[in-house]
Amino acid sequence: MIDDESLIDALTALAFNVGTDQESRSVTVLRTILKVQGDPPIPRTFAEIYESVVNENPDSKLSKAWVHRVLKPLIEAKLVRVEGQSTRRKRYVADVNTLMTGLEQLKTYRLEEIDRQIADLQTNLDKITKLDCGVLAQQLVSALTGKMQTPTTRIVRGVEELDRVLKYNVTSVAKKGDIIRATVLWLTPLLKGGEDRMMKFIDAANNGAEVRYLVTLDILSAQQMLDRDMDPDKMGGIIQGIFKMREAGLKFDVRVFPGVRTYSQVSLNNQSTALVITENPLTATWLTREFNPDLIDNAVTSFDEHWESAISVFDLTAEDFAKFGAAGGTLARLLLGERT
Repeated sequence: MIDDESLIDALTALAFNVGTDQESRSVTVLRTILKVQGDPPIPRTFAEIYESVVNENPDSKLSKAWVHRVLKPLIEAKLVRVEGQSTRRKRYVADVNTLMTGLEQLKTYRLEEIDRQIADLQTNLDKITKLDCGVLAQQLVSALTGKMQTPTTRIVRGVEELDRVLKYNVTSVAKKGDIIRATVLWLTPLLKGGEDRMMKFIDAANNGAEVRYLVTLDILSAQQMLDRDMDPDKMGGIIQGIFKMREAGLKFDVRVFPGVRTYSQVSLNNQSTALVITENPLTATWLTREFNPDLIDNAVTSFDEHWESAISVFDLTAEDFAKFGAAGGTLARLLLGERT
């Protein structure tokens, strides 16, 4: 038995079974071939190998067919080399060189296998990550009962899950006459992917909804965070597109709220809302009017009050940016550049 744990772990990683409680058949035959070879190694016939195997294992009744079956995969793995072509002239060699060759081949096979497994796992991970369990629950109820039910409340954990909830319940269903109210007063968890998130709101505006996007004053001066987490070229293209939308009469506005921070939320009319509970890790609650109409009405009323006292970023001047300590910042350059 091999008792070196690190060696056993390494060989197991290469899918070479050495056995645990009992030595594997492959190791038994390989050990015998190595011992019978001599130094320097001398190729041995099958008869010599079989005889040595029997002598090494006197209590086991091992047939020639059994040794042949064990020897074949060792040869295929290149751990044992065959010399000679005809059956009578075949000789078998195993030494440090054949083992190195064989182990290199096993390593290559294992790496290829692991790459395939990783690709499969990544495919499954992407598929599972994109699932919205709220939508899935609705579909399951419909499939089982023929009736459609809508969740009235749920806990949302993480930015990605929040994005999915907003997509399926707000931005992709909003239509002409609807109002989307979005408050982003805590920047840190929402900066990454902010461009793609903004595009979903832009799509909703293109479909006729009015989008009111309220942001924290910090966004104007958050130079380091913006440079780190947002693509200036992509954001520049988005801002350019918003200017064109506004010129075409579509209702999309982003306003800066200079008051005291409250909480981040996204609402569709006064029918449903997502309220951010904690920033890090990001946790939110999604609820509908059926669950708590007073909470939603209060959230909408609070938003509208802040909205009226906020300043549109599309109307800010260079003097405004300087007053807010954001002169020369990323957004200042992008916004002012579109008006020059």
